[in-house]
Amino acid sequence: WGKMVKNTLPDFQPYGFAGGFYDRYTGLVRFGARDYDPEVGRWTSKDPILFAGGDTNLYGYVANDPVNWVDPDGLRKNFVFQGGNLSFYGDAGELLFEGPAVSGPWGNGALPKGSYSVGGMRDGRSGSFACDGSNGYSLDLESRSPINRNLLRIHPDGGTPGTKGCVGVSCQNGAADALGEILRGIYNQPMTPWIDLDVR
Repeated sequence: WGKMVKNTLPDFQPYGFAGGFYDRYTGLVRFGARDYDPEVGRWTSKDPILFAGGDTNLYGYVANDPVNWVDPDGLRKNFVFQGGNLSFYGDAGELLFEGPAVSGPWGNGALPKGSYSVGGMRDGRSGSFACDGSNGYSLDLESRSPINRNLLRIHPDGGTPGTKGCVGVSCQNGAADALGEILRGIYNQPMTPWIDLDVR
């Protein structure tokens, strides 16, 4: 992946494999947390988050699917939704949250598998975006590959259990409220965070 056959304008395009910065002096593609060598098709070091990336190959990248998934800083994949469970990893790959969640069965069914970018946080939501007696929230989702769906979000699974395709975090045992507090701490920082969701 990413081996350049010939470059007639080396100063024109500074980007290499998966959007990393190509260093014409070393031939490596730099991602910040680690470098990629397109000549041999391998990373020069292990993924800094080790097994928290969900891959037993520590030299892997986005489950060997760079067309549909991205890892913009070479470090993290943040939200992972798989098998009725939502996990949220921090910048260093530490597990910040893990709890039960649902997608579907209403509307067009479950959220399709793939990679999504997570938008800003809407705080103070109510109704199906909140657990009883709690301050609700939602995060907008945008698919990285074409799907014929819109209005997709991560939010508490308030009201009738299930969603119309969003990821609904369970209100049981305070799971949705706990995630909300973590997210408020992140979104109240001066810079907007870059967060992804991988649906497996």
